[in-house]
Amino acid sequence: MTTSTIDPELQPTLSMLEQLWGDTAMNLDELSSARQTHNLMSEQKNLLAPIIDGVDTHREIVVDESLDLSVPVYVHKPSSLTGDFCKVLLHIHGGGFVTGSAAHAEPQLRAIAKTYNCVVVSVEYRLAPEHPFPAALFDCFAALKWLHNGAETLGVKPEKIVVFGESAGGGLAAGLALYARDHSDIEIAQQILLYPMLDYRNTALASEDQADTVIWSRKNNAFAWNAYMSEAVDDSMLAYASPSYAHNWHKLPATYVCVGDIDLFYAENCKYVEQLRAAAIDVDIDVYPAAYHAFQVAAPDATVSKQCSQNIEKVLSDALR
Repeated sequence: MTTSTIDPELQPTLSMLEQLWGDTAMNLDELSSARQTHNLMSEQKNLLAPIIDGVDTHREIVVDESLDLSVPVYVHKPSSLTGDFCKVLLHIHGGGFVTGSAAHAEPQLRAIAKTYNCVVVSVEYRLAPEHPFPAALFDCFAALKWLHNGAETLGVKPEKIVVFGESAGGGLAAGLALYARDHSDIEIAQQILLYPMLDYRNTALASEDQADTVIWSRKNNAFAWNAYMSEAVDDSMLAYASPSYAHNWHKLPATYVCVGDIDLFYAENCKYVEQLRAAAIDVDIDVYPAAYHAFQVAAPDATVSKQCSQNIEKVLSDALR
């Protein structure tokens, strides 16, 4: 991709990343180094974030004997929560299934808990390739069941669970909604998917006929999907790994999607929305022109990023009121 197609206000971030990474996309060839870089960048961003008082944050270990796993979750709860029972947001972080952490979004999640007077739970799911599919999905499903079954103790409404994820986390959220529909009686109230990673078939490498993308490149996508699905996935489980592969879209929760139109995931996100609409699911999508992957995080002060953030805040407000 030539950077001339990108919103000029989003360009400076790419120049900064090119100095840091030597490219406009993270290099996953040395995964341990990429993880360290991702962690460092997130820690530095969090240090600059506003301090959110009045929210209690603690770590719990969810043990699920039926799935034979234990998974850490972080619970963010307003210190003076009003109302007997509130809605709850289950957050699933991004990172292409291979990097990232629940801790990276802590300031944002604490702010959501305080602003919308709700409980926010974030899942520290296992990463690929050390833990390929279905490890991350089952970690998220265990957290969802824990939320649903322990709703009274947490002070939340079991029928008011909203699932929220970005990038790979958005793909996991979409897979989780499908899996919960087919394997439990849990009804997710809504799924909020920011530029979700949905289609394992979208792994063609850049060429003269196939433009590359910034932030998250085609090479990265091929690496990540191969790491996540390194073991053969049975056809009966494929839709939960790669939601674009699903054939049954009925009885899914109301859905919100946002994506930039030069994001690698743009086409698969639009197709996903069309599939939901065809099944009469309540779905909305916001598309941002000349915007790349995760633009509102990478360049939060750009005009298009501020508009995106405002729209996400409106969706969260409606979902969590």
